[in-house]
Amino acid sequence: MTEEQSEFLELYGKNIIMMDSTHGPNQYGYLLTTIMVSDDNHEGLPIAVCYSNRVSSDVLEPFFEEIKNRLPHLRPKVFIYVG
Repeated sequence: MTEEQSEFLELYGKNIIMMDSTHGPNQYGYLLTTIMVSDDNHEGLPIAVCYSNRVSSDVLEPFFEEIKNRLPHLRPKVFIYVG
């Protein structure tokens, strides 16, 4: 997560945070999981990405912990997993 993405998360992450994972995007089987927020124009802004070989708690837990370490006070109203 870049500094700008962290600022977007702090600014727009109070209401809705969305997560989506791609499946089979390349020959190696890596997945791309993206955390997004919606700006004032209702456009999705990616604020963090995770490349992994699976979407499971042992992969996503450290990913979310790192986000939480950067913004420990963040408490969104809604979290949507598109999958």
